[in-house]
Amino acid sequence: MKTTPTLPAFFLAVLLAGSQFAAPLGAQKAPPPAADVNKTIQDAAKMANAGNLAGAIKKIEDVRKSGAVTPLPGLALLGALYLQANRPQEALAVLKPLADVETADPAVLYNAGRAARALGQNNVWIGYLQRAARLAPASPATRDLGFVYMGEGQVVEAYSLLRNWARQNPSDSEARITAASLAIQLERPKEAEELILNMPQGNPAILLLRGRIQVQKGDGPAASPSSSRSSPSIRRGWTWRCAARSPRPISWPAGPRK
Repeated sequence: MKTTPTLPAFFLAVLLAGSQFAAPLGAQKAPPPAADVNKTIQDAAKMANAGNLAGAIKKIEDVRKSGAVTPLPGLALLGALYLQANRPQEALAVLKPLADVETADPAVLYNAGRAARALGQNNVWIGYLQRAARLAPASPATRDLGFVYMGEGQVVEAYSLLRNWARQNPSDSEARITAASLAIQLERPKEAEELILNMPQGNPAILLLRGRIQVQKGDGPAASPSSSRSSPSIRRGWTWRCAARSPRPISWPAGPRK
């Protein structure tokens, strides 16, 4: 049975550490004390982590309906939960005001971008993605932006982002293979070889890459068998993966950003 994705640890950390930041929302009619509101939002985060997405959303929605001041982490959490619940329009309505300020948090920017993309607002998505990647270079925004640049033919920019991401995330095979293919296009066989080091030898994409690396290093004949066995569809598939995939759930570092 399909389960609801757990809430990223980043958001829970923000809620626990940053609940003192608040922003007015709506008319206040005998609102509950701030301490109660913060506890409610923390409880909502725990419910989401336990898989009760609908219950978590309702808790925060009830806080907003009460007229209480809703902390910014609470709004960020609500937007992320709407996104997980496949409600991108509501997610963007909550996250856009937070993302449009100059001091926006990179996780808010990333999720606002995912919501915008789900609604077909690609320019808004890329703008948020660029800001998030600048603020948090080790975040998934960097990976996604690399694939966007690759799809647009910006090979140098794409390679810079994807190589750094792949080196920091060696379990991401797709990013490693794609970065290696870009290295080949830029005639950097040594870097391409480093990117696919210790990867499965039977993967057709790896075989093709190794052949092309040997050609660029001057060992052309040794590359021919591998290259000839790889079909055009394989070559097209791994060389030009575009960014038109479903938005990936965020897995954000909880540490402080510089």
